[in-house]
Amino acid sequence: MNPILIPAIVIFLGGLLTSCTQDSQHHLIQFGGSTMGTGYTIKVVDLPSNLNPENLVNEITQQLTAVNHLLSTYQADSELSQFNQNSSTDWIPVSSPLVTVIKKAQEISKLTQGAFDITVGALVNLWGFGPDIHSPAIPTFDQIQAAKQKVNFELLDIRNSPPALKKAQADMYLDLSGIGKGYGVDQIAELLESKNIHNYLVDIGGEERIKGHNGKGKPWKIAIQYPRSGIPKAAYTLECTSGAIATSGDYQNYFDYKDSRYGHIINPETGWPTLYQSASVTVLSTTAMEADALATGLYVLGIEKGLAFAEIYPTAVLFLLQSEQGLKQQASSYFP
Repeated sequence: MNPILIPAIVIFLGGLLTSCTQDSQHHLIQFGGSTMGTGYTIKVVDLPSNLNPENLVNEITQQLTAVNHLLSTYQADSELSQFNQNSSTDWIPVSSPLVTVIKKAQEISKLTQGAFDITVGALVNLWGFGPDIHSPAIPTFDQIQAAKQKVNFELLDIRNSPPALKKAQADMYLDLSGIGKGYGVDQIAELLESKNIHNYLVDIGGEERIKGHNGKGKPWKIAIQYPRSGIPKAAYTLECTSGAIATSGDYQNYFDYKDSRYGHIINPETGWPTLYQSASVTVLSTTAMEADALATGLYVLGIEKGLAFAEIYPTAVLFLLQSEQGLKQQASSYFP
């Protein structure tokens, strides 16, 4: 999960807070906090008069807790962790929501020919980016090859009814960090929609879903962060009234070892971190879950293959790469 995209209009709130601002036309409510190992911010404009803001905050908190309990690899009792700990190679019953997320993940895996792969967990853990914290070090060739034997999305089967999953190898380890925050964003957006709230911005660690207008009655303004650690400035800004946005990059979660930098996005084919130093990929889509997964997959594919993919499977994508000549921008023809 990659906290890269920073909305230009969002102020992060460290704890669970509610604040209101009023202009001549619109009423804005903003709150945020921590979830899924990162921060979240939610802005709601023109809250229906029959809704109590505190009740809404409580429902959102409950929904985020449920998502964590579903998808987290950091919670030993989450549904995903229990599946990973289960050594059975028979059908393992799971919930319908978990099947929903994994079906979308497998769809993106097929589209990107494995560049996005939720079975990459063994490699993520080996490189020290999983829940088991250990001192950064470069794995040996044999360690990487052994972990790669557990990585292949085609070795994971899905059953819809009754919902269940089946892994071909007992020690296969699923990591949903490349799609989980997007799913969480979508769940909150759907909750807001069910309350007849149609002007909102939902952000979880940089993955966003937007609808309608902001507190000034204008489109939401979104800034894509400059792809270099320690530089909190916008590299690109766009305005949105609907849809989802997600960014993946190599400069928020990494470790330095012997004068080299290793990011958290692992290439399932090579078993090594994807080496595009100071780069990011932003994807626009209809759902944050899809945008989240595609951003990771296209980051692994790289600029050339990623842009070719975006033209074949119509995708709004923007690549940012820090080069010696400055910031390089390349976008698909569908990017606004």
